[in-house]
Amino acid sequence: MKRADEMECSKRVSVIAITSLCAGKIVGKIIAHFPKQFGLGKVHVVMYDWTGETKVTTSSHSGYGMDMIAACLKGLQFGNIKLSVNWESDLFDAGFVVDTLL
Repeated sequence: MKRADEMECSKRVSVIAITSLCAGKIVGKIIAHFPKQFGLGKVHVVMYDWTGETKVTTSSHSGYGMDMIAACLKGLQFGNIKLSVNWESDLFDAGFVVDTLL
């Protein structure tokens, strides 16, 4: 049996954990799914927010230019933070660490 990161579909998926510096635990997760051929199709993102009541937000984006995950996350809410295209900095400034797992 292949490991998840060795499977063809995993080459099109990114998983990002959001960890609270204060609590020292994972408080969110972002899963991004990319099209088979870059530039043809949409990137779909699902963001899980466990900072309060569980909240699930979805978004998608197509086109070229900036980071596609950033384009999907721009304008979404994580806890009380409105994310910008600099979403990693937004989260870090609010006391969270972002780690790409896959």
